[in-house]
Amino acid sequence: MKINNIKNAGLDFLHTVREKTSEVLKSAGEVAKRGAVIALSGVIAVGCAVPAASAASDDSIDTTKTGTMHIRKYDMTAAQEGGVDLNQFIANGEQDPDAEEALAKYELEGVQFSPTFAGEIATYSQEGTVILTYSIPATLRNILELSASDAIWSSGDKLYYTSTQLNDAMQEGLRDNTNFKNKLEEWAAAGALSMPLTDSRGHTSLSNLPLGLYLIVETKVPENVHTTVDPYFISLPSTDATGDHWFYTVYSYPKNQNNDPLLDKLVSEDGTYADTATVSEGDTLNYRLSSKLPTITSKATYLSEYTFTDELSKGLTYNKDVVISFYDNEDGAKHATGSSIATWSANSNPTLFSAAYENTADGTKMTVKPTTAGLAEINNKYSDAWMVVSYTADVTSTADMICGDEGNENEVKLTYRRTSENYFNFIEDRAKVYTFGINLDKKFSDGQGDATKVQFVLYNKVDNYYVTATGEDGLYYVTGKATEESGATRFSPASSGSLVIKGLEGDTYDLTEIKTDKGYSLLKGKITIEILPTETSITPSTACLTGSETDHTEIAEVVTKEAMAIVDNSSANMSADVNSANALVDMSIQNNRDFELPKTGGAGTWMITICGVVGVAGGVFLLRKGKRTAKRAK
Repeated sequence: MKINNIKNAGLDFLHTVREKTSEVLKSAGEVAKRGAVIALSGVIAVGCAVPAASAASDDSIDTTKTGTMHIRKYDMTAAQEGGVDLNQFIANGEQDPDAEEALAKYELEGVQFSPTFAGEIATYSQEGTVILTYSIPATLRNILELSASDAIWSSGDKLYYTSTQLNDAMQEGLRDNTNFKNKLEEWAAAGALSMPLTDSRGHTSLSNLPLGLYLIVETKVPENVHTTVDPYFISLPSTDATGDHWFYTVYSYPKNQNNDPLLDKLVSEDGTYADTATVSEGDTLNYRLSSKLPTITSKATYLSEYTFTDELSKGLTYNKDVVISFYDNEDGAKHATGSSIATWSANSNPTLFSAAYENTADGTKMTVKPTTAGLAEINNKYSDAWMVVSYTADVTSTADMICGDEGNENEVKLTYRRTSENYFNFIEDRAKVYTFGINLDKKFSDGQGDATKVQFVLYNKVDNYYVTATGEDGLYYVTGKATEESGATRFSPASSGSLVIKGLEGDTYDLTEIKTDKGYSLLKGKITIEILPTETSITPSTACLTGSETDHTEIAEVVTKEAMAIVDNSSANMSADVNSANALVDMSIQNNRDFELPKTGGAGTWMITICGVVGVAGGVFLLRKGKRTAKRAK
């Protein structure tokens, strides 16, 4: 309600002011319902009738005194989660021990309030009606959209308004919350008194303040605050709740709504993004660091840092091809479905972010950081949107990778700050990549064969390639893929018969023995080996609400399915690799002796011998028969 002229208002105006007093006292609850969050804030003493002249007492303002303001800051989101009924407290400017006790766990440190002197207190008397009014400077009048004609009275260049007018103008402006709050924050910051950040008890104060009207604006917040308290006025002094005296120490209990960003690191080798992937050397992995940006409501809640620190384990190499995208939905952000609402790349938007790389003891590290210009884009355009850092990495050395269920961790840490620069938090997540191997024991039936003469080739039936590797003395590490068998590696066991191939992705393979030692039989056909990779569910860490025992939860990781192997349709054991279980498929292959065949020329010699024996026997038979015939002739 705007009042244009006091001169003819008389008692009707006084009645109206008193009605508005009641409305303003009730307004805090309504503001809280729409998210303005000022239910416990001190408000200005609303339009009051005071004696036209009176001696200095509790019933009139003692202009020889100074004022003190105390502010206690609380996390409303955490308090509500903790079961505190915020509607039980009434804002009247006086200290409230019950509120302080109930909200003690939820005190917010690191908040800056900027009290700014907004005007003098003066009474206006007209035809027996006396009204308390406040002078407002021109810039603040413009922000509140109060015109000169709205003023109750003027003195020189000073225009005076009632508390009802000021409260109404404030609430009307807050309908356009962000722009209006930004204007007030800018105005307050320019001329604000220096008030300390709230301490560990959520408390800050200023003393020895000149009496008058003050605008209180929250101008800096720690990392978890997304909605600042709506700007509010404090009158020093203020009238007590019963309206029968002035007090010079004013308490307000403003609350914030808080939230923190979310983070998820996903990896894909085949186009499907998940917490894990299974790889072999030569693979290219696609990574997505998806973060739900926190709510940003005004300049006081702007982000001043939003840095991703990503690490890859040994054996993986960044391709240095970072792209940042923004999505308005979770599925698009995490799984690259649909279109992004904006995209930054090093080529098209080099001034919006930086990407730096370094080697570490455990692998390599990448730091992706929006610049000042990039943060300005985020703060003004992408509140509550999903921000995605995507990149690719190559599997370059399976020799450096861990086989089996332990996997290879690839972690990311998101560090974020708001305007209270010394206050920050972080959240973390990880993806894991798994690789496996074969542990083959080559045997000969008579224990005499030379295992080093044996050769195998290995074919991936899922992705249609032959495995290439490097190694010696029966130990091989996968290095890549060949489309033809002629390009495949010939795997040979050590003299002991041991053949270990490390760096295989979880897939189905055909193992073919193409050569064995002299005098032994090759296997009849291919051996089919199926490796079922480890399945793990990974839950990112989260920042905790104020009042919790820890600042953030840890990453939670649960192996939902251990790696398994099947060899020729039968379950096979998987042995550990160092401390990593289910790493290598155990199998044994035995060659037997060939059937012995006649040596070249051997069959003819045997025939001559046999014929000779038969001939001798025949000759002996014929000789004996001739002698018997001669005897009968005689």
